[in-house]
Amino acid sequence: MAMAMAMAMARQNLKAKKQLRKLDAVGDIEVAAANTEVQKADGHAPWARRR
Repeated sequence: MAMAMAMAMARQNLKAKKQLRKLDAVGDIEVAAANTEVQKADGHAPWARRR
């Protein structure tokens, strides 16, 4: 359950950052960081893989 909540929050944050990026309200680095959080929550980041 906590993993699903973390994933939902990460995706929502990424969506918001992408929308703000279109308005030049945030930079590319902030969008990239939000994308990394989605990958971590989804287990796709190399350092986030479970063994």
